[in-house]
Amino acid sequence: MNRLVLPRYVRIPRAGSPEPPRNQRRAARKRAGEHGPARFAAGRETRRAGRRVVTLTAFILTAALLAALPGCDVGLPEGVAACDYVHREARFAMDLPQGWRVRESRGPVTVFVLAPESARSRANVAVAIEPAHRFPTTVALARTAGGRLGRLEGLKRLGTDERTLADGTEAVTATFEHAAAGEPVRQRQMYVLAGRRAFTVTATAAPPETFAEYEDAFERVFRSFRVAW
Repeated sequence: MNRLVLPRYVRIPRAGSPEPPRNQRRAARKRAGEHGPARFAAGRETRRAGRRVVTLTAFILTAALLAALPGCDVGLPEGVAACDYVHREARFAMDLPQGWRVRESRGPVTVFVLAPESARSRANVAVAIEPAHRFPTTVALARTAGGRLGRLEGLKRLGTDERTLADGTEAVTATFEHAAAGEPVRQRQMYVLAGRRAFTVTATAAPPETFAEYEDAFERVFRSFRVAW
């Protein structure tokens, strides 16, 4: 059988796709040549715009991450940023007595501020947080807390007071003594409502007669406590 050999310059059109006339092919190539630079420029601008969007997104994400870092002052009110300790997640801040250290916790008590160790006494400040929906006012929060205190062993109430915090938030304090695990202690609690959170800040000194030695340190925390931002 003889094989059919075609010249190299003969094109065989695909089935169902008729070959356009030669003059149409030339016109198409001409149009492509005319519009090629414009299409290239348009594509380049699209790529540049895409890179600008990516850069802006990266900047926003970086700023958000920086703002979430402990101790980072980005986006904080001036009075809050000036505090020694800021808890961004729970939205409170306070100054610390000199030499005292902070220990954070994941339980209801969010933060402990611990005095330097002493052989004759111990002192600390604890910040506890609970949902505020049950307390229409700060006074209601203080009353509820007062009811809880009634269950303490050997409770002796020493007085209550109202005060205004550095950021203008109203607070109530209560001072009392009781026996904690058989050990006499004196405590002062400060009750604060802010947004959806109710704060109970508790200053503790043991034995009770050493409370006066730590009172200035306790008041440094209480006076500087900020929640309204």
